[in-house]
Amino acid sequence: MDTMKRFSIGILAICLIITLVSCRSDKKFIVRGNIEFEKENYKSAIDYYKKALELNPESWEAYYNIALAKSNMNNDTGAIADYSMSAKLNPKENVNIYINRGAIYLKLKQYDQALADYITAQSMNPSNKEIYLSIGIVYQAQKAYDKALEQFDLALKKDSMYAMAFSHKAYVYLLKEDYPTALAELQKGLKIDSNDAVMYSNLGYTKLKLGKTEEALADINHSITLKKDNSWAYKNRAMVYLAMKNNQAACKDLQKAIELGYSNQYDNQADSLLKATCK
Repeated sequence: MDTMKRFSIGILAICLIITLVSCRSDKKFIVRGNIEFEKENYKSAIDYYKKALELNPESWEAYYNIALAKSNMNNDTGAIADYSMSAKLNPKENVNIYINRGAIYLKLKQYDQALADYITAQSMNPSNKEIYLSIGIVYQAQKAYDKALEQFDLALKKDSMYAMAFSHKAYVYLLKEDYPTALAELQKGLKIDSNDAVMYSNLGYTKLKLGKTEEALADINHSITLKKDNSWAYKNRAMVYLAMKNNQAACKDLQKAIELGYSNQYDNQADSLLKATCK
């Protein structure tokens, strides 16, 4: 009887030790950080993730979550550094390390780094259509249009109903000034997603280039109805109004496009048109 009692006490002691160790575990702080992250308390979340790193300096998960939080705080440089640490500690655990870091590099126009990350992600998850799309977008930004189209077609092989791939194919054809093909691709995409404001805006621009100004105006008006803060659509509608000799309406739309951040998002076309047209 005494032997059984001692055995039971020993088991309880072991369980207590395991529990205490578990309570000190880095996982506890990661969980608490995740709770703060969900509340969008990113600074507090980072504090918890750093506590996890104090207990386990090789926690790729903690570095990954810190990077996510920093990205949401628009700390791109910091996010890249933490994604890099996460990848160094466990390079094949989480494909999203490379997808997310690639997206930041793309945002920063560091195209070679973005491409390298997306290609790594593609090798880890070759069935993910969004990775093919992202690679295509990088090639598009580099003006490697044929390579971009190849990636968009590969995305469509993964999912023939992938409207975004048709949208980006159309945009590449717009850049190549192949307006009939752009029109065909946009029509395919809009059959799948009839509420895509960007495609309607580009459809209007395409029709403008094909000399169909009334149809162009209707499509861009619909785009703005779907998404009222789309600076690209206002710039496109301004171009339609200019073609219609309605400079007053064009100036109003150009000012609206600039207010919505067109120049920061895209290029200086709205500013140039405003200076040239609106005295």
